[in-house]
Amino acid sequence: MKTISKPSYYCKACNKELTLKDKVCPYCGSNKRIINLTISETLTPRGSLISRKYPRGIKKWVLETISGWFLSTDKAKHPNGVKKIRIINRENPKKPNSYKEKIIDSKTGKIIRDIEEPLEKHK
Repeated sequence: MKTISKPSYYCKACNKELTLKDKVCPYCGSNKRIINLTISETLTPRGSLISRKYPRGIKKWVLETISGWFLSTDKAKHPNGVKKIRIINRENPKKPNSYKEKIIDSKTGKIIRDIEEPLEKHK
């Protein structure tokens, strides 16, 4: 949210506070002014991390993790973006490959999607 303060005026020569109507400083007669105006805005830092595990000697990754803030594909419903946690695991050849994903609305904290299924069934 952006906020802008009311300006304040000071004489550049003697540093006394002036009003907007003062053409010259009533204390020293200078016509040079300093105008102070404060503009502030709240920023929310956001980040994300994507990592992949590659076994030695194999070009295809076996584990992928995604975690952090992302823009939503539905900006009308989730204008502040979403928090996404996703794990794709193809590491263990004895167990079925798995897909896990959890998507949370950044503003409300409400879970939008929570899936855990075999990778073969995921589309």
